[in-house]
Amino acid sequence: MKKYLLTAVFVLFIGLTSVFMLVGPKSNYSKNEKRYLNDMPEFSFESLTNGSFFSEFGSFLADRVPFRDFYVGVNAYTNLSLGRNGANTVYYADDGYLINAPDDDGKENFVKNIDKFESFSKQVNIPSKLIIIPRAGYVLEDKLPLLTKGYNDYKYFEIAEDKTEFVKFQDITRILKNQDEQVFYKTDHHLTSYGNFLLYDYLSDNTVTEYKKESYDGFYGTTRSSSGYWLTGADKVELWQDGGEYTVTIVEPGKEDKKSDSLFFKEHLKNDDKYPVFLDGNHPLVKIENNSGGEGNLLIIKDSFAQGLAPFLARDYKNIYLIDMRYYRAFVTTFIQENNIDEIMYVYGLSTLLTDTSSAWLM
Repeated sequence: MKKYLLTAVFVLFIGLTSVFMLVGPKSNYSKNEKRYLNDMPEFSFESLTNGSFFSEFGSFLADRVPFRDFYVGVNAYTNLSLGRNGANTVYYADDGYLINAPDDDGKENFVKNIDKFESFSKQVNIPSKLIIIPRAGYVLEDKLPLLTKGYNDYKYFEIAEDKTEFVKFQDITRILKNQDEQVFYKTDHHLTSYGNFLLYDYLSDNTVTEYKKESYDGFYGTTRSSSGYWLTGADKVELWQDGGEYTVTIVEPGKEDKKSDSLFFKEHLKNDDKYPVFLDGNHPLVKIENNSGGEGNLLIIKDSFAQGLAPFLARDYKNIYLIDMRYYRAFVTTFIQENNIDEIMYVYGLSTLLTDTSSAWLM
């Protein structure tokens, strides 16, 4: 009797799940995971025979399970209670930090990226710096749970030091370690505004102590989104303004240029993803013009870490251009000549350099 009861409950669950998927809400966006869910795949004879239809359909079903966020959260906290911290590649660390577990499979790709930066800077013969942001777990090792996998960031920094000659590189870990204030967000892998200020203070000859600071609650970063730890508290986003006057121009191929008189795009503070408040997020090309002063033209070749740093650097230069090689497909050498670039700065998170191959487009 018990066996039949369990079977009936299982069949009922499957039936209710199927009905819910057919008539329930059809939201294509997961607020917690900050991503669009997989759509129903198109059926074709080719997708059926090569197996892609069933693979994509399985992903579609997994994304459409009723109360999916609830089950993802239960799974995450169950693993945590069983001592499997980091089972979802995110560590639940001290003081409410969520820290991405290390993945060191990209050494070969890292070397290729560093070699490309060195050869490109030599080719264009422009003074260059390489800024690699270490992973949060490397800087905040005192926050990590016991028996976690080690972070070997120092090994990559040794490689970068060895592979660069024309490009100036220095390990910036000491700038970020053992600070009284928060240098990384607790729910995201990026540096906070304070962390970026420390980096700017290290890079710049100018000393600025007076900033107008605005603080906004409710920031849940991408580390939380991939973790399932939905009960984690929110971060604050701080906007540090130096009082200068700037013009920001967002350039997208095939679109009209978007201009702003602020370094911060506050409309994003109303969204689930608040990090694009810094320079409007990822774009192929962004220009910052300093209307208050500054000298020289800086080109930043970058990933998303530069978006929080550039508003600090803006006061030192007449013009800053940010190129994201993941999206930019024009000749960078031509761009350098046309815009009289005086200095190049490569600003990347270490994790990006382990996986990203877009530096191959540098030419």
